[in-house]
This record gives sequence, C-alpha cells and structure tokens, in this order.
Amino acid sequence: MGIKYKVAIIGCGSMSSNHVYGYLTTDKFNIVAISDPHVDAMLEFDSIFGHMENYSPKHFTDSLEMLNYSDYDVISIGTWHKLHSKWTIEAARHHPRIILCEKPMAESLKSAKDMIKSCEENNVSLIIGHQRRFLPSFIEAKDLIFSGEIGKVELIKADSAMGLFNWSTHHFDMFRFLLGDVDCDWVMGAIERNSNRFEREIKIEDKAVGTFGFENGTVATLLSDLTTNFYQGCMLYGS
Repeated sequence: MGIKYKVAIIGCGSMSSNHVYGYLTTDKFNIVAISDPHVDAMLEFDSIFGHMENYSPKHFTDSLEMLNYSDYDVISIGTWHKLHSKWTIEAARHHPRIILCEKPMAESLKSAKDMIKSCEENNVSLIIGHQRRFLPSFIEAKDLIFSGEIGKVELIKADSAMGLFNWSTHHFDMFRFLLGDVDCDWVMGAIERNSNRFEREIKIEDKAVGTFGFENGTVATLLSDLTTNFYQGCMLYGS
C-alpha cells in the first residue's frame, strides 16, 4: 500500500470536509487529527467520514495544542478567511511537508506575504485551494489555448459574483492558469460599497470591476456583482 501521509485539519467546516474527502479517496493519507473550537463540528465530521478507512482523528478544540501534539506531513486550513494567515504561519513553524490553505489566501497583501515568508523560512510547500484548475473543462481550455487553436490570447472577459474574496478569487486564478501562470504586471480597478456587506466576517464591496495586464500582453477584465449573468468560466478572444 506504500507510505501514507499524516494529515491534520484546522477548522471543520464545509470546505475542510472537501479536503478530507479528497484525502481519503486517494488512499495515500491518514486523517490523524482535527481541530475546531466547536465540538459539534468535529462530531459531524466523524458522522460523515467515520465509516471510511484511514479516518481516525484525535479531536482538539485548540489548534495550537493539536500542532504541538504531533508531527504531520500535511496540514489543511479550512477556517474563515481572517484566520488563514495566522494558522498558516503557525503551522509552518511546525514543519509539515505541505500546507493546503483554503482560498482566499489572506485578508491583506501583507498577510499573504507573511504566509509565503513563513513557509519559505521553514521549507514548507504552500498550496492555496483553487481546485477549479483541475476541472476537465479548464484543463481542456488550457490545452486548446496552448495548441494554438485561437492564436494568441488577447483578451479574457469574466463575470463573477459573491464578492472579490469569494468567487472572484477563483477567476483571478483562472486567468493565470489559462495563460500558463504568467505574472500580472498591472491592475486597474474600482469598487463600490454602500451597504453593510460581509464575507465571513470581512467587510467586502457591493460591486467591483478590474482590468489586469499580464506579462505576455494579454488583458483580462472582471465584473463582480455587476451583472446577473455570472458563471465560473470566461470568454477568451484570440488573434
């Protein structure tokens, strides 16, 4: 059966449940520890996954106690957004092989940079949960682009919703994925906030528009909460 990697989970919410399901269905991981301040959340995980092989976690209501309890190969972070940086930085200090953190990466650019710095200093690979890269439709679209089917990609248009911290983060990642992970050279944007809108305890905009210029010359535009015709994909315009 080979080596199985030990996994610890921080935050037992809906997104972490997707992580756990993914780990267990590969037969390469053991879920050995889970943490959440709400005991009921951990018990719900047990009710969902308790019948599956390789699921036998110790429960912790204190995530730091869990990190100090043992060594782990993989640590998954599925808390709400504002805790992503805190627990990524702390988890990196415990030297797992990999940290898988849910999107959005962080609540600020500084926090994101601090996460990267902590992982680099501790030789930890950091992955952000942009799972749409693995959708067959996304992979096929990228393959068609790189086969030259539409020539050079000159413009990408996307319509998003639910805030920049929610769906739109997937669109940002989609732009880079489809273009081969090229860097973004410049961004122009505007937001509007007239309501008391929040995304998991973080203030967010009511509407947003952004234009992105990539190093290969491609330009992408994103409308967030400006149209009712939003979806996960995009329109690509080639030469």
